[in-house]
Amino acid sequence: MNFVSITGNDSLKSGTVQNFDVRFETYPGDGQSFSVGAFVKNFKNPIEQIVSPVLLNGNRSIGYLNAKEASVYGVEAEFRFKLRKLNHSLKNFQAYGNATIIGSQVKLDSLTRPMQGQAPYSINTGLLYSSRKTGYSISLNYNLVGPRISAVGNSTYPDFYEKQRHVFDIQLAKTFGKRTEFKLNVGDLFAQDLVIYQNNDANKNFSKSDNVVNRYKMAPLIITTLTYRLN
Repeated sequence: MNFVSITGNDSLKSGTVQNFDVRFETYPGDGQSFSVGAFVKNFKNPIEQIVSPVLLNGNRSIGYLNAKEASVYGVEAEFRFKLRKLNHSLKNFQAYGNATIIGSQVKLDSLTRPMQGQAPYSINTGLLYSSRKTGYSISLNYNLVGPRISAVGNSTYPDFYEKQRHVFDIQLAKTFGKRTEFKLNVGDLFAQDLVIYQNNDANKNFSKSDNVVNRYKMAPLIITTLTYRLN
């Protein structure tokens, strides 16, 4: 975020975490997999990024403090599936992805709030086409991370949130013989703005009543590579 400075804190304590999880996994063969699990994480003295109540040169700054304790809990699922199991004409396609639903809670003196930096959900999914016969491969990838506290507010300033963004990436690859490969990567094709906002209502999602603190204009990232293997 575009603040004048980030202030340190030499009195910070090292945080500790206890992790408990249970998971079911199955591998039906042919490179396929499926898993589902649940987890709980208990934190002591977690370090969080905060909006400093102290002005530096007339501007807000970012600092760090220990929360007393926090907990994170959730469920997650992951899969990789060959589409030829549905129809043989789709033999060169496979789908994959993972999704997580997360709850988090920081305990304060008289109330609770979500943990800084912890999103309530995340989704990653993709579709891959790959043909050894033609040498072509194409992958489409989609990512979504829910709104999360970017910096903890105070009695004067509400919490600062990072708005969720839909991110879509594409990779096209072509092999020529056994030694040469060309790749074209287009990242963040949607190029949605990265928005930091003050959450002024009970709705954690971005709304018209929220104040935009910072807005970053994004642009697709295009990378091309040509690889030649000597051996």
